[in-house]
Amino acid sequence: MRAAAVCLALTLAIAAREARAHGDVHRRIEALDRLLATEGGDAARLMERGTLYASDQDWPAAVRDLEGARDLDPTLPGLDERLANALLQVGEAERAALELEAVLARDPTSADARLVRARALADLGRFDEADAEFGRAIELAAKPSPRMYLDRAGALLEATPARTDAALAALESGVERLGALVVFVERAQEIELARGRAAEALAWTDRLPDDVRAAPDWRLRRAKIHDAAGNRSAARRELEAALSALEALPPNRRRTEALEALRTEILVLQASLQDAELARSPTSWWWAAAGGATALVAALLLRSRARPSRAR
Repeated sequence: MRAAAVCLALTLAIAAREARAHGDVHRRIEALDRLLATEGGDAARLMERGTLYASDQDWPAAVRDLEGARDLDPTLPGLDERLANALLQVGEAERAALELEAVLARDPTSADARLVRARALADLGRFDEADAEFGRAIELAAKPSPRMYLDRAGALLEATPARTDAALAALESGVERLGALVVFVERAQEIELARGRAAEALAWTDRLPDDVRAAPDWRLRRAKIHDAAGNRSAARRELEAALSALEALPPNRRRTEALEALRTEILVLQASLQDAELARSPTSWWWAAAGGATALVAALLLRSRARPSRAR
């Protein structure tokens, strides 16, 4: 329960921080606009503005500025990698891969360049090469990000046929190095459930810390997996535990929009499970049959009374 509240608070804090950062990026771009307009082209400033456009996800503008910076000074550190990443985002994966081959010829130990090249190769459908490049990027990175492992798993799943075991192994290696992060567990569960392996999906939940696993949202997630596997009694237990965790929160914390929505989702699934149990119950079938017979008799009586009597 504490984890759910903490997650909500973190989400709101991150949203506020991103809004502030978004405004700051625009102000910095406007300042560079003025400098470039009054003082003329400058490679370093164009590269800075292109990087800001990239952080704002305005990829065409980022490509334009980074290409302009390279025309003026192709020796700027990090410029080629940033340009290649921007090219990848606008759909020019082939060109991005070629750009990075030149970068890696100069510096084969660049984890950033190998990571972007791996993504470009995946976009081009060269999944074996992409997987190898992801592996090298992860090995070279001083502190690999969770996204590196997620992207590697995603590329393996896009192959034909999908390499699900290798994708799960990629997530396992992420857990070994970074710990059982929620993003790894969620992705692994999606993979296991897609191939009908509910037990394996539940086993991934067991890797999470106790407070996360006991949070209402994760209780609900486990209930859904149990329900999909046909284990309704286990699903009901998880839902009851989720409601108890919510009810244990102070009233002011229970009334947040996110937790109210979570409570509603839990109650809806709980009602659905109860309906399914009633439908399977022999008693319910008997009452349904009896009710149907009674309704039929009543209909026949009404019909006979409504029929006009014959003249004698």
